[in-house]
Amino acid sequence: MNSVGVADNPTPQVRSVDRSAPVEDSSLAARVFESIRDIRDPEHPNTLEELSVVDRDCVTVTERTPGSGLAWGTVAIAFTPTVPHCSLASLIGLSIRAKLDADGILSPAPWTSGGSDGSPPSGGGLLVAAPAAVANGAGAPAGAVPSPRYYKLDVSVAPGTHTTAAEITKQLNDKERCAAALENPNLQRMVAGCMPPEVVTLAGR
Repeated sequence: MNSVGVADNPTPQVRSVDRSAPVEDSSLAARVFESIRDIRDPEHPNTLEELSVVDRDCVTVTERTPGSGLAWGTVAIAFTPTVPHCSLASLIGLSIRAKLDADGILSPAPWTSGGSDGSPPSGGGLLVAAPAAVANGAGAPAGAVPSPRYYKLDVSVAPGTHTTAAEITKQLNDKERCAAALENPNLQRMVAGCMPPEVVTLAGR
């Protein structure tokens, strides 16, 4: 919605979504999509899936495997605003981050006592590092290595779908900036307004 209160896209295309069939795909990509598909659009009474802002193909998972050289796996979500001049694209991206955080899908312990090659720890035990330490690349217990089950979230505007896609994507992946934004009471209310009915509050973030 622009500065004079007029929707950026007053007549978006809405597609029918069939939710009657049970979800049989238990992959991480499928669970991520199930988490974000019912987020509500900031200016229309429709979900992001109904407006084709997100779909199953917009989620990409890159696994950390032994010998891959990756510090952790990555879950990348590239969403598509309904119009290239959408003024609420940043809010949509923040809502995606907030919903995944609320659902805890990407929150396994980031450190494991396994071998330096990423092999599983004996007994499957996990050692937990504080989230703030993880964000700063610190806090690993002595002898620990990043867990293969820990994923970095990358939220982006799909290239070519917005006039300032690169700038918005940079903002959405700036941890400190996102954390500060979600401390703002007005923005908290806006993000909460995009959450599905079962997600009633972002208090305590």
